Amino acid sequence: DRYERVSRAALRSLITYVPQKPYIFEGSIRSNILVGNEHASAAELMDAAVAAGVFTFDDAANATPEAARRDNEREAEHAGGGQECQSLHHILTHGLSGGGGGGAPASYERVLAFECKNRGTNLSGGFAQSVALARVFLRAQAKVRVLDEALSQMDAVKIREVIMPRLM
Repeated sequence: DRYERVSRAALRSLITYVPQKPYIFEGSIRSNILVGNEHASAAELMDAAVAAGVFTFDDAANATPEAARRDNEREAEHAGGGQECQSLHHILTHGLSGGGGGGAPASYERVLAFECKNRGTNLSGGFAQSVALARVFLRAQAKVRVLDEALSQMDAVKIREVIMPRLM
């Protein structure tokens, strides 16, 4: 009798699900993490992204050789025109070494601003899983987390040292 009074919406708000191949929307990494919690603060967003290993470069750096080649060609094309156009791979492997001041390093902001193609075709599988996991961490009210091989494409060290402490 007591459980019959709980609405389906309230029950659903307590559960999150991350599939093996998460859906990535066209838009920035930031907007993809904020799906389902658009009103999260900048601090909550950053905490979720760090906890999910979004700024850990191992998975993005392990993108296919073809993707890395395309990224390098795109960077070379834009370098001559004076436009700033760096691949996520480049930002994560070369740009996360510093940052000053009190907030997130500028390179963290560049990662969050990186534009994803529809379905995340310009991301590695492990990086897309990190973005989806950050969504889960933003949904603090969700007490049940269903991970359907949601870590299968991530680096084992990243899982053990970055993600598992937050999941446990």
